[in-house]
Amino acid sequence: MNKPASKRSSYIRSFIIVFILLGAASATAQAPSVVATIPPNGAFGVRPDLDAILITFDKPMTWPNLTPANKCYSISGSWGTPVIIKAPWHDDNIVRIGREGGEFVFLNRSDLPAGSVISLTLNPPGASSECFRDKEGNLLPPFDLSFTVRQNPSDPPLEPQVISTNPAKWSHDGGPQHRLCLDNI
Repeated sequence: MNKPASKRSSYIRSFIIVFILLGAASATAQAPSVVATIPPNGAFGVRPDLDAILITFDKPMTWPNLTPANKCYSISGSWGTPVIIKAPWHDDNIVRIGREGGEFVFLNRSDLPAGSVISLTLNPPGASSECFRDKEGNLLPPFDLSFTVRQNPSDPPLEPQVISTNPAKWSHDGGPQHRLCLDNI
């Protein structure tokens, strides 16, 4: 083999190796994403006594450095003081954003204002690189969530409600079959 052909072959092999390595690096460097929220994004008629937003990511996440200077999230003022919790019983891909007076804070919490729109942004523009990221260090792109609180307390709920049970409430005769009927599943 002559020298120019050898150099060309070596160059092509090097190019192929670099291409494969870059492809592998980009495949593993995929940014995390949000796969589900409770309440759902865009929901209308959310209960005014909602005490937390649950966010599920597509992969395990590291706990963000939530100092105010990092600006890891922004949330509507009507939500009240947020309490961001990585509950030990949740997987590493679920984060709970509670409200002051919620399950972990022993204060009286007022209902969300009727008809209010609650907006939440994780990793808003200008957020620190120490915010919401996966275990490989890939940052979550800015994620926006909003929902609307029901207009009137008497509005029908969006969530399923128990309308009857068999056996009836407080019955001591369970019998061989038990039934639970839900209204809007």
